[in-house]
Amino acid sequence: MRKMGTLLGEHYLEVRYEDLVLDTEATLRTICNFLGEPFHARMMAYQSSSEAEMPVGSIQWHQKSMQAPDPDKVFEWTSKMPLSDQAIFDEIAGPALDLFGYQRIVKHHLFITRLKKLHYAVIQRW
Repeated sequence: MRKMGTLLGEHYLEVRYEDLVLDTEATLRTICNFLGEPFHARMMAYQSSSEAEMPVGSIQWHQKSMQAPDPDKVFEWTSKMPLSDQAIFDEIAGPALDLFGYQRIVKHHLFITRLKKLHYAVIQRW
């Protein structure tokens, strides 16, 4: 999308999920400004009316989307994802992380990381 965004120029706005969750009002104001729409404080409390707006058949699948995002979960992966998986992810997604300004958690490729990578490539693939 970023490549398309460069073609769209001023008609493209990139929003980071982390910014939307951790600095909600400022990010929503930026989005509203981009769209040429007024900011309304009730945008900050969408979850209070979200169930009434959701199609009845969809409610069971969208319980979490009807709740305010939990800021404590934004970087939760850093404590819950095993170190070996973090190293594999960094190896694969490193250039994209750099491009989008994310801090990389570069880990040395430990023996366990190599074993896990082999496991994903050979065993889980089949």
